[in-house]
Amino acid sequence: MTNLVDRLLPDALWQRIQPLLPPPPARPGGGVPRRVPDRNCVAALVFMARTSTPWSLLPAKELGCGSASTCWRRLDEWARAGVFDRLQAVLLDELGAAGRIDLDRVCVDSFSLRAVKGGDLTGANPVDRGKAGSKLHLAGDAGGLPLAVVLSAANAHDSTMFEAVLDDIPPILLASGRRGQRPRTVHADKAYDHRRCRARASAWCGLVSLVMAGWMGRVDMNQARLPAIMGMSKPLTIPDRRACLSIIPLPAAVHRLGAPATLAPEQCRSLLGSLARIADPRHRRGRRHALSAVLAVAVAAVLAGARSLAAVGEWASDAPCQVLAALGVHRHPLTGAWRPPGEATVRRVLARTDADALDRAVGAWLAGQRPPANPPLPTPRPWRQAVAVDGKTLRGSGHHPSLQVHLLAVLGHASRAVLAQVGVDAKTNEVTQFQPLLEGLDLAGQVITADAMHAQHAQHAHAGWSPESAPPTC
Repeated sequence: MTNLVDRLLPDALWQRIQPLLPPPPARPGGGVPRRVPDRNCVAALVFMARTSTPWSLLPAKELGCGSASTCWRRLDEWARAGVFDRLQAVLLDELGAAGRIDLDRVCVDSFSLRAVKGGDLTGANPVDRGKAGSKLHLAGDAGGLPLAVVLSAANAHDSTMFEAVLDDIPPILLASGRRGQRPRTVHADKAYDHRRCRARASAWCGLVSLVMAGWMGRVDMNQARLPAIMGMSKPLTIPDRRACLSIIPLPAAVHRLGAPATLAPEQCRSLLGSLARIADPRHRRGRRHALSAVLAVAVAAVLAGARSLAAVGEWASDAPCQVLAALGVHRHPLTGAWRPPGEATVRRVLARTDADALDRAVGAWLAGQRPPANPPLPTPRPWRQAVAVDGKTLRGSGHHPSLQVHLLAVLGHASRAVLAQVGVDAKTNEVTQFQPLLEGLDLAGQVITADAMHAQHAQHAHAGWSPESAPPTC
C-alpha cells in the first residue's frame, strides 16, 4: 500500500469506516472478483474532497484505485447503502462523547454550486446567471463542525429548507451520557427571517438569535412578532405589550422622531391625513383597503427597516393589531380580524400611484415632524439649519428597453430625511430640475449646499445661496 493512501486514510479512521462498508455484490454469472481494495477507493474520495479535484484529473495510478470510473461506482454503491450517513452518526457520537460538540449554538446557512449535467434537485441558479445548479443547506455547531447537510435546487429559498435542516440533525451522544438533538440557540441570516422559521425555532429552542440588518441579538420568541424585530440597526429593548399602544419602532437613522424612535398616535393620524390628499388611481368597485392605509403601511414598514416589497408584506402581516388600527387598516366587520394589505396589493398600489404626489406628501409629513424638546445647550450660539441637494441614479432601475431612473432630492442635514425629490429626464440634467424641486419647500433662513454642477446664476437668483466649489480631481 502506498504512503499516499496511508497519509490520506490513517488506520484509526479506516477501522471506523471498514465495518460500515457493504460486502461486494454477488456475481451469479461468474466473472473476475474485485481487484481494487476498498481502502484505496476511500482514500481517493478523501483526496478529491480535500483538493476539489475533478474526476478527470484524479491520480488513479498513484492512489492505486484503478480508475475514476471505479471510484465513482464505489461512491454510488456506498451512498445508496447509507454508508456515509452511518459514518456521520458514528463520528458525531465519538466527538459528542468527548465533549467536542457544542449544541448551545447552531448556525444555519447555505451555498450554491453548479450542476452541469442536471438532475432532480437542480434549478436555475439566481446568482449564476440562471444556470443549472444545486444548493447545500448546512447546520454547524458553535465550533463550526457540520451536523447536517440537505440538498435542494439552487432556486429554492433558504427559509423553505430551514425546518428540513434542523430535522436532519441526528441525536448525538453527549458527554453527559444522554443524546441531544435540539440546539438551544439558532443563528441565521436575514434570508431565514420568516414567521415559519421563527415558529419552528421557537418550538425547538424557545430562543433564537437572528443576524439581520447588520446586528445579532438574542430575541425572545414570545416577542418576535413585534415589528421591532423587523430590521433595526441595533438591538432594542422591547416594551411590554400592554404599553405598546400604537407604537411603531423606527430605525435609529430617523433622529427627528427622537430616541427611542417611535410613531405616536397623533403622528399616525397626521400621516394618514397627508396621504389622504393623494388621488386614488383604482376603480371604485372592488376596493378593500383605503389608499391612505396601504400607503401608510408601506411608509411605516420602510421606516421600520424594510428594503423590499416582500419585507413590507412581512412587516404588515407581523404587526400587532394596535399598530394596524393606528394606520387605518381594514377590519372585518363580522370576525373582527385585522386584514392588512399583502405584498401583491402594496405592489399594485405603488405601481399605479403618482410617485411625485407620494414624494410630496411624505416629504411634507417628515418636514412637519419635530424632535422632542431637549434641555438648552450651554453654548448660546444657535446652529443654522441646512439642507443638501444632490442627485443619484437608482440601482437596478434600468432594464431593457427602459432607462435608469435618476432622482434629484433635498436632504436635511440634521434629520437625514428626504424632504422632496423629482425625477430627472434622460434628455436633460439636474440643473433644469433645481428650481422646481425647491419651489414647494419653506427654506427661509436655511443653508442650501450642492455640488459644482449647480453653480449657475439662475440658481443663485432663485435660492440666494452660494454653492460649494467642488474639489479638484485628477
